[in-house]
Amino acid sequence: MAGKRVVPALTVAAMALAGSAANSAEHSRSFYLGIGAGAGHMSPRTTGTTFSVTDNNDAAMHAYIGKDFSPRVAAELSFTDLGAAGLTGGESIDYSVMSASGLYYAWNPSGKSANAERKGLSLFGRLGVGKLENESGAPFQQVNGVHLLFGGGLEFNTRGGLGARAELVSFDQDAQYANLSLQYRFGRGDGLPDLMPIFRKGDSTPATGTDLEPDYGVSIVDVELPVIYFGLDQYLLGDDVDQEIEAVVNQMIADDSMNIALVGHTDSRGSAVYNAALAKKRVVEVARRLVGMGIDLNRIRAFSQGEENPTDLGDTEEAYSSNRRVVILRQ
Repeated sequence: MAGKRVVPALTVAAMALAGSAANSAEHSRSFYLGIGAGAGHMSPRTTGTTFSVTDNNDAAMHAYIGKDFSPRVAAELSFTDLGAAGLTGGESIDYSVMSASGLYYAWNPSGKSANAERKGLSLFGRLGVGKLENESGAPFQQVNGVHLLFGGGLEFNTRGGLGARAELVSFDQDAQYANLSLQYRFGRGDGLPDLMPIFRKGDSTPATGTDLEPDYGVSIVDVELPVIYFGLDQYLLGDDVDQEIEAVVNQMIADDSMNIALVGHTDSRGSAVYNAALAKKRVVEVARRLVGMGIDLNRIRAFSQGEENPTDLGDTEEAYSSNRRVVILRQ
């Protein structure tokens, strides 16, 4: 029964996810798809009946789709076929669950940036609501079909988006499910980190062969473009910057000769090497959003300045906030 139910569910999930991912190119690896299998443990209540449970355990399978909303929070829809509990008289009762749940990624040994990218090993917890369905040749009465579910486990993801999970989920008091699953996150396949050159001051650019000075080696004709600001140790973009990004996109669409330079900065806290890498991630994320909105990557040049060239030399939180930025300059 498990295989017969999970295949149609997986097909529907894949079609839904493919459509969502195709329309969400500007998101950073936000949608994902997974399938898994494991052992289901079911506890049908037979008090007051002529039946008793002969086997609580069975092979189980599940399929799910999910979306990352922040470095720590994701949401999932899933279908789980828990198998069947055996009853006396050769009868059995099947269990399946449709559920919606939220995930909280609490820990990643590589730090917040790795957790934000869903890269490496992460510890997560789950809380949600499920709708339990039963089928049996024996007479039965279902009580409390809608229930809370909770669980937790470990997840490991590669840089390419492929990942694996080990998890234990409890569907109220009725059933538990220990499983292993494989998943794939969409949205990071644009290759920007590898294909987009990131220059630093003092580098020799292939285009000009000249050293980069504070003007970033470009001819600036207009600096009236938005500045994108970031939180401490952050580089992912939220929806709150869409208006600023769209303003740049609209100008570039209106003027197809317009190219831009993205210049990434950090505050002065942290090592110079770390800050240079963080500034690079910031410009790459801004470039991702621009490309996702239809701008050709060849019209964008990127520069990582790290903690160099701060706008405010102070050591207050306000000064630090003003320095964590990506400046967009028109070439």
